[in-house]
Amino acid sequence: NVTITSSTTTLSCVTTTSGLPTCNSSNPNVVTVTRTGTVNTFFLKAVGRSSFTLTSTVSAAKAGGTAQALNVMFVLDATGSMSSSDNNCGIPGVSSPSRFQCAQYSVQSVLKVLNTSIDQAGLMIFPGMASAYNPTSHPCATQPSSVAYYTSPIYYQVGSLNSTYNNGSGSLVTTSPLVQAIGVGVGSGATLTGCVTNKGGQGSYAAEVINKAQAALPTTAGTKNVIIFLSDGDYSSSSFASGNSSKATAQCSQAVTAAQAATTAGTTVYSVAYGAATSGCSTDTSYNPCSTMKAIASDSTRFYS
Repeated sequence: NVTITSSTTTLSCVTTTSGLPTCNSSNPNVVTVTRTGTVNTFFLKAVGRSSFTLTSTVSAAKAGGTAQALNVMFVLDATGSMSSSDNNCGIPGVSSPSRFQCAQYSVQSVLKVLNTSIDQAGLMIFPGMASAYNPTSHPCATQPSSVAYYTSPIYYQVGSLNSTYNNGSGSLVTTSPLVQAIGVGVGSGATLTGCVTNKGGQGSYAAEVINKAQAALPTTAGTKNVIIFLSDGDYSSSSFASGNSSKATAQCSQAVTAAQAATTAGTTVYSVAYGAATSGCSTDTSYNPCSTMKAIASDSTRFYS
């Protein structure tokens, strides 16, 4: 029964709290909201008090305050099917983005808000590559050819985990190897074209790369491991190295099993689906692309579509 009489919002630069991004008078890192309201009384009216005033103030800090350190591995579907359009992902200035562009933009958006003082980030793509790839400048070095899954050797990770991706004020650092790989903006709005493309070539199979992502995340006391998996969810590759033909069956189920193993090991798995249909996964009777992406997430609150 509170009647709000005023609300004020102020921005400020706070340097006394540890773990916050750097700030200045034109680049705040804390927002404070104060609301004032009145409450009518009942019994107090008998002594002349018909109402009283309440004021409440709360502050929210950009990127946390006392935050938990993170190791974040993005796993990006770079298969040919990601070239299909997904008009629902809402990239400013891009009228008909591809699924791959949507995923690129998502990775860029997360990198802008991670805290470089405590968070490391890395990137894996699938299908895997014939040689290691670590673009460090533009024009981009040629992305290696894709190879069949379970080839030895096979390379999924682009560069290494690092904390060079943003400047602490929400802008991506173009000299960062991770930003060189993923770009700044997409399509005609890109100010730096990402070196990683969805060249595909071996079909879609996700179980191996999820296992590789989990294995690449270090175990560090006080640091939370995170996998952010971005894909259309349809796994039915026929491209496996010799001796791995058994992997061709139930490929969506294998991806779910790999993700669940990562969750059991303590990693939080986020799943972001682009154009994931309710039919597909032709090698599998247990899942379709959409249900696969849902099941890959550690829980329902970590699934996005």
